[in-house]
This record gives sequence, structure tokens and C-alpha cells, in this order.
Amino acid sequence: MPRPDLSRMTPEEKDALILALLKRIEDLQARLGPPPKTPDNSSLPPSRGQKRNRPPRQKKPRKTRDGLGTTRRLAEAPDRIVDRHAEACAHCGTAIPAAAQSLRHAYDHIDLPPMRPVVTRVRLFGSRCPCCRRRARGAPPEATPPGSPFGDTILTMLAYPALFIGGWRV
Repeated sequence: MPRPDLSRMTPEEKDALILALLKRIEDLQARLGPPPKTPDNSSLPPSRGQKRNRPPRQKKPRKTRDGLGTTRRLAEAPDRIVDRHAEACAHCGTAIPAAAQSLRHAYDHIDLPPMRPVVTRVRLFGSRCPCCRRRARGAPPEATPPGSPFGDTILTMLAYPALFIGGWRV
């Protein structure tokens, strides 16, 4: 549609042009229809909206299970190995010979050895001086002074929980 020169048109021609343009706008809107509903202009949930164009994600390969410890590697040199064979079937009670069994599962049980105190008996010898007849006695080692029978390590172990249980803050 060529653009008309509005300065040369009469008011009646301008009114007719405006009505024709309004009619054309109505026809175009009827052909177009209402705008599509999106989460931005309606009450649709966000999951129903248009998805961004993203490349598909690569799936990570699934970890395989070997049956010999699936959470932690086994120790290379265990201190002890305990083999336990099934004695009988749990369902029917039939005895199963150890030679017919194969390894099904292995795991490490980790524990600390029991602590036992190291008791050092300090024996101080002495006698009377043959010259002045006064008593003489051997001196105790510096690491084990007389008085408390407990060493620094035991005192630290006893004091450490008391700092938190007793409410002391260090």
C-alpha cells in the first residue's frame, strides 16, 4: 500500500483512511489470535515455559562394583586375615564344604590396639653415710619426680575432657 500524502487529503478522506486502517488491524489481529500463554504472561508454572536451547548433557559412566570393598580400598598389608566359610545353607541346612566356596566379599575392620599404661617403678636406694652418719638417698630421675604417681601424658588426658565438660574455655 503506497503511503498517501496526508497534507493534500480532505478530512473526509482522512476519516475513511483511518477506518480502513482500523479494519485492517482488526483482520490481522483476528488472523493472529491471542498471544501464546507463557509463565511470564499467565498463571502457568515455570516448568511449562520454553526451554533454553542447551546441548544435551553427557551422562557420567556408572561406577562398577567389584564385590571386594565398594567404599574404601583394602589395606595392602593387613595385620591379620580371618577367613570365614559358610558352615551350612541358611535355607535348607545342608552342609557346604570349604573347598567348594569362593570369596564373595572382603572388608577391613579397623581398630586401635588396647592402650595399657606403662608403669615405671622408681626405686631409690640409700644408707647412712659411714663418715657423718647422716642419711643419703639416690635422686629420682627428672622425668619422674616424686609426689604424684601420674605422668604428664595421663595428666593431659585427664585435663583435656575437663576443659570442655567443666565449661572451661581455652
